[in-house]
Amino acid sequence: MKGVKRLAAWVELVMGIGIVSTFFYGCSGDNNESPEYLGSGWWKYEVKFGYCEAEWHTVFCLDKNNVWAGGILIDDSHGTTIHTAIVHWDGYGWNISIDTVMEGEETISSLFFLAPDNGWALGIHGKLLHYDGQTWSVVDSFKGYGWGNKVFFLSENDGWIVFSDAVFHYDGSCWSLVNTSDVPGGNDIDFSSENDGWITGSCLYHWDGSTWSMVDTVHGGSAVDAWDSNDVWIGADYLTSHWDGQSWSYYGVPVWVNDVFRVTSDRVLLCGFTSLHSFNGSRWIEVFDGGGTINSIHFVDSSYGWAAGWNYLYNYDYGNEPQALIRRF
Repeated sequence: MKGVKRLAAWVELVMGIGIVSTFFYGCSGDNNESPEYLGSGWWKYEVKFGYCEAEWHTVFCLDKNNVWAGGILIDDSHGTTIHTAIVHWDGYGWNISIDTVMEGEETISSLFFLAPDNGWALGIHGKLLHYDGQTWSVVDSFKGYGWGNKVFFLSENDGWIVFSDAVFHYDGSCWSLVNTSDVPGGNDIDFSSENDGWITGSCLYHWDGSTWSMVDTVHGGSAVDAWDSNDVWIGADYLTSHWDGQSWSYYGVPVWVNDVFRVTSDRVLLCGFTSLHSFNGSRWIEVFDGGGTINSIHFVDSSYGWAAGWNYLYNYDYGNEPQALIRRF
């Protein structure tokens, strides 16, 4: 977002690590609107706080009382200021965990948690944050590798970051650049096991436990979900591809795919533009139109999950009617 003017009422440097807490008039205050029921078990929450608009790019569910979403808040109350934002759902409401201004107008593009006290957040311009159960802090910054698209961990000693122009691997102590001749970067990454990983971008790449190799029988895309070695979904522009362990099948979809998530063997979801779709075994069926771009899906189990989009977060809670309100402390 070039040429955006940063105006701060006042700032406080936190922990000496480059996170600046900001308190602007526009992003303060409660947003106590009740959720809107969309049908099919889905509820729509407007999560934008005060006068700020919001773009939620990623969501991660640990359980029904511990859900995280990341993106930006856009404050137009005193000029235009971009706030890096991470919010937390405690089972009752959405609360701001980080509301800061970072260099380059950093947008949180990906979240991943190994445990409630071990979380990671990646910014689109390369900032990497870690959560220790109490505080988010910047732990690294990657420059010159394009967009920061996805952070993923198999264990505390086995992590991956995918940029548009590079891939990094974490061994528990440091991040190292993966040889770009093996995999030059991508949009998304997922693993079903330490010996079965996938990166999708302009091409599709597979990890066999030791080496990344290009899969030349199928196009890449914007999203990948790998449940096991016999059940992998790729989402692209108006097309999805499914690997059953033997061959690829292809299914058209009427949206550009932002994310795809396998909930159960007979329930796969995808989102893109303003709508969320479900696969019925032969084709994609629209579940709802959210009224804004939907970027990310994550489920705890078959009965509970969230999707993230611009200004809105969408909750699926089968058998329950959420009555919580959005609040800001």
